[in-house]
Amino acid sequence: MRKKVVFFISSGCGGAERQAIVISKCLRDEDFDVSYHIFGPNNQLEKFLPDNRKWVFHKEPKFTHNLIRNMRKVIKREKPDVVYGAGMPVNWRLIIASFFLKCKVILRNENYLYTQSFTQKLRLALTYPFADYIIAQTDEMRDGLIKGLHLSKKMVHTVPNAIDKQYINKCLAEKSPFGEDDVNARFVAVGRFHRDKGFDLLLKAFCIVKRNINNSKLYIVGDYNEDNPVCQELQNFVKHNELQGSVEFTGFKSNPYIYMKNADCFVLSSRNEGLPNVLIEALYLGTPVAAFKCIPVIERIVSEGRTGYLASKENVEELAAAMEKSVTLGRIETTYNANSEEKFRKIFAE
Repeated sequence: MRKKVVFFISSGCGGAERQAIVISKCLRDEDFDVSYHIFGPNNQLEKFLPDNRKWVFHKEPKFTHNLIRNMRKVIKREKPDVVYGAGMPVNWRLIIASFFLKCKVILRNENYLYTQSFTQKLRLALTYPFADYIIAQTDEMRDGLIKGLHLSKKMVHTVPNAIDKQYINKCLAEKSPFGEDDVNARFVAVGRFHRDKGFDLLLKAFCIVKRNINNSKLYIVGDYNEDNPVCQELQNFVKHNELQGSVEFTGFKSNPYIYMKNADCFVLSSRNEGLPNVLIEALYLGTPVAAFKCIPVIERIVSEGRTGYLASKENVEELAAAMEKSVTLGRIETTYNANSEEKFRKIFAE
């Protein structure tokens, strides 16, 4: 008999949300009956969802609005064997929503505990002990959760991110978004416009790069919103430094992979990350990377001088140097293989 699994996901298109869908695709239809319940103002995930599976979009002004009550209604109605929480804002609420409803609760932690506020740490400390299985993306994240929240070592496990190679390869059928102009180097960054992503640091580094590489261009792919203070700050920097013709904010793209594939260098400028999906995907696509060493695992993912170059955390000059060196590598080969698919199947089957 197939196990019934419900994935609870916010409607944004960040790494935690897309990784939830990738994990769900590891679950074979002959063994699992998978459905998705998505909460928020706009469903940016629809394009990523499998055609043959049920999904329900719950439109709310914010994805956390009435989330505990809505998730509890879904669990009581559908009676799943397993429920999955896609990230800390969902996770602690899912624990409360599932109390006394006899379903296995699997949570995936998308960020390091030390990056969270005191209030969020308190919420997690009060709820995480009631989970059945917690997925950490790195050993450092796992150790931080166990120590910081006093969790059992048997409860928290490291499982690296999986890559949806089939979906990515399908997306590559689209033509390059770049024209046949005389750009000498194209740099691409992908992410939400939040201080954690360090796009302000990236723009400062790009100013240095432009002095050394003529006709270079930077594309930042993400949901650009003029009302977002971070976007306003970046736009002001671009105008002040006369970068209008060299920096492009593309807006949200359901297919960022054609940008990443056709770039000369992918840049990760984050101040904080969990396990950066986009970095792993860029390497899979054969694009050299320049990245801040914002978390230890990045030094294990990137082979310096072969698949990219690294910079000390928040060091703009070092990031600029890494960007300049990375474009000289050409197309690269990577051996990243997390072998996570079978691990995820076992987690949900147990």
